[in-house]
Amino acid sequence: MAAILKIRGITKTYPGVRALQDVSFEVEQGVIHAIMGENGAGKSTLMQIIAGAQRPDSGTIEFGGRELHFANPAQAQAGHRHRLPGTEPLAESFNRGEYLSRDGTQNSWGIC
Repeated sequence: MAAILKIRGITKTYPGVRALQDVSFEVEQGVIHAIMGENGAGKSTLMQIIAGAQRPDSGTIEFGGRELHFANPAQAQAGHRHRLPGTEPLAESFNRGEYLSRDGTQNSWGIC
């Protein structure tokens, strides 16, 4: 199956700390994936970059065959990119698909 999301060479450095160095992977549609690692390994930073909340120092993100570039998180959300919180509980009345679309319509990832 073809990858729907491709992450290539993502690097992010903060003053005195390299949070991510040359991270690459692919996500196939319909397959469950997990990002795992020790505290401080860069998982949250990577998710923030994918969601558009942070910009990488280098590397590319491709979704559905299109390279993505966002000026800010609002622009990323307008394109239906959302990050599910890892430590906060979702509202009990939402399933994960409803949380992603928020208005009950199908989003760009085919989740409603």
